[in-house]
Amino acid sequence: MIILDSPVRLTSLRHFLTQEECEYLVRLIDADLRPSEITTAAVEPDRYFRTSMSGDLSVSDAVVRHLRERVTAITGTQEEDLEGSQGQVYEVGQEFKPHNDWFASDDLHKFGSQRAWTFMVYLNELEEGGETDFPRLGLRIRPETGMAVVWYNLLESGEGDERVLHAGRPVKKGRKVIVTQWVRTQQQEVSHAHI
Repeated sequence: MIILDSPVRLTSLRHFLTQEECEYLVRLIDADLRPSEITTAAVEPDRYFRTSMSGDLSVSDAVVRHLRERVTAITGTQEEDLEGSQGQVYEVGQEFKPHNDWFASDDLHKFGSQRAWTFMVYLNELEEGGETDFPRLGLRIRPETGMAVVWYNLLESGEGDERVLHAGRPVKKGRKVIVTQWVRTQQQEVSHAHI
């Protein structure tokens, strides 16, 4: 059941990164690729649930640090609240089926704190497919170089918000590269967020 106790907090920020920053981050991600993982045990038997590749980004890199600083400024959080920065690559046919970024209550003890914000940045555009689909909101976002899509994953009660269920639609033509930055609830004060 979806409890509509507050409006969905979701926005896009065009030109969040420059073309040059995007190209630089693509090179960093490509240098450290591995099969993407999932955190929810219930979907692990489906090897086609998430078929992308992922690469970690070092906080010692100046461009990555700048990205993280901007994320904390926009979400009203602190560096300590950020997970590691990660990039994902989707080749033709690859996708991430509908999922939530927040942790199920049964799994929360494994992760220590809840994912409050998702901050995703498209590093390129592609010819066809690869949209971010929010089926319960009737919203499908087409990748645009440098654009960030930002949403809050929780209801006011602290429970996961089912309305932000989302999917990375299959790439049909081209190659999709994104950066994802998750922000945890540890020390953040949600009331200070600029979204």
